[in-house]
Amino acid sequence: MTTIAPPSPRRRLPPALLLLLLAPTIAEVLPGATRFSSIFVLPIEICVWGGGALMIREAVRRWRLGWRGLLCLALALAVAEEGLIQQTSLAPMVLKLKGVEYARAFGLNYVYLLWALVYEAVFVVLVPVALVELVAGRRREEPWIGRRGLVAVGLFFVVGCFLAWFSWTRFARPNVFHVPLYNPPLGAVAATLVVL
Repeated sequence: MTTIAPPSPRRRLPPALLLLLLAPTIAEVLPGATRFSSIFVLPIEICVWGGGALMIREAVRRWRLGWRGLLCLALALAVAEEGLIQQTSLAPMVLKLKGVEYARAFGLNYVYLLWALVYEAVFVVLVPVALVELVAGRRREEPWIGRRGLVAVGLFFVVGCFLAWFSWTRFARPNVFHVPLYNPPLGAVAATLVVL
């Protein structure tokens, strides 16, 4: 009886790298949210979106969570993005209609939050994972990175989250959109952590 050796890291790594690149490309570059004039933020997006999508995919495959688990973890990543990382659903919107903040209640931009949760879950995680697993063929069911790889992706994810937070909340909002710095109330941050 012959046994089949597990695929080498060289065979497993290409799908992982493709997912790292595809997640931010589908969610940010293709729709124009990240323009070519600001493509310098792509490495941060690869760390956050790509790293998040890869860690979620690995957790789902290792723990056999299925598509429902993939969706739940994708929503958790979106909640983290909106409430902790870039805080776009907490900070007052740049857009006002007739001088009134649009769709804001209880410290949330609720219409934007609902849109972002769906958009980010679908286009950051679900679609890129489905496409890469389709390309991966027989390797779609197996983990693509080992423990050291997961640790490395996790570290890049944390660094990317800090850089995304800093570049958006401390640089882009005040310098590009000319709105004051916003520090969310501790209750909003705590509520986000509870939801996660």
